Amino acid sequence: EDLGPIGVGGMGEVRRVRDPILDRVVAMKVLRAKHLASAAHAARFVMEAQTTAQLEHPAIVPVHELGKLPDGRVFFTMKEVRGRTLTAVLRDVHLASTSAAWQSTRSGWTLRRLIDALHRVAEATAYAHSRGVIHRDLKSANVMVGTFGEVVVMDWGLAKVVGTEDGFDDMSRSGSTSTAG
Repeated sequence: EDLGPIGVGGMGEVRRVRDPILDRVVAMKVLRAKHLASAAHAARFVMEAQTTAQLEHPAIVPVHELGKLPDGRVFFTMKEVRGRTLTAVLRDVHLASTSAAWQSTRSGWTLRRLIDALHRVAEATAYAHSRGVIHRDLKSANVMVGTFGEVVVMDWGLAKVVGTEDGFDDMSRSGSTSTAG
């Protein structure tokens, strides 16, 4: 059951959906219709799902399912992380602070809490590197800070598995701007 859009990126769109079998809400990333005829885009999309699914870490979004929609578009489902991007948190911390001292935001973010979040991002990245995976698009817009304090690295669409030839280097630089996973 489609519950509406969450975000759009270069290759995919992310939608909130209800899984009727397990009665839960998840995020579904779907290959955009304009890429339906491109075997290269479909392969890159599947590679993102497979690579992300193999990175089992608390700060990396878990992938649940990979499949095809009736119109032929590839999709994968993952945990929906409700919260804000790290970009928004960084902005709030800077706006709340003065030139004389760091201050807490109205939502309780402090410099110390921000450093803890960055530490969790570094741990997730180190884990991925230990598995031979390089994110290649790590930025604050691709990190979600959940409502309950979770910090999750998202959008592994440009990831490179060390030792593999992906053949997508030119395509992957076409400007993926997804902030929703």
